[in-house]
Amino acid sequence: MRILLADANPKVRAALRLVLANLDAVVETSDSPDIVRLLAEITANCPDIVLLDVDLPGAQLPRPAANPSLAELMQVLRSLCPALKIIALSSSPGAKQACLQAGVDAFFCKSDPPDELLDLLASALRGKQISRGRGVSII
Repeated sequence: MRILLADANPKVRAALRLVLANLDAVVETSDSPDIVRLLAEITANCPDIVLLDVDLPGAQLPRPAANPSLAELMQVLRSLCPALKIIALSSSPGAKQACLQAGVDAFFCKSDPPDELLDLLASALRGKQISRGRGVSII
C-alpha cells in the first residue's frame, strides 16, 4: 500500500510513520509538506491513500491569487488519481463536517488515539466500510 503523508509539520509526518509501522501490511510512504509537492507526488505516483492535513500550506490551484478551498482540492486530487482514498487530518474535531462536505473519504482528528487511524487504514486496505470514533465510512 502506498500512503502519501501530506502535512507541513515534519514532526507530525514522523509520528504518522511510527503509527504506520504498526499496520499489518507492507507500507511505502512519501511526504508532501505543501500543496505543490502534494500535486506533484500524486501526479507521479498515484498513491492508494493520502493522509491530508486540511490546513496544508502551499501554492494556489488553477485560480491565481487565492488558496483553493478543500472542495476544489478534492476535485483536483480525484481528477489526478480517481481511485485515491483521502483521509483528512485536523487538530480540530470541529472540522469534520466541513471535510465530509468537501468530499474526503474519512476524517481523523490528530488528538484521537493512533489505533483509530490504524483501524481506518486497515479498513481502507480491505475496502471495507468503517465507522470509528470521529472517523467516518471509507467509500
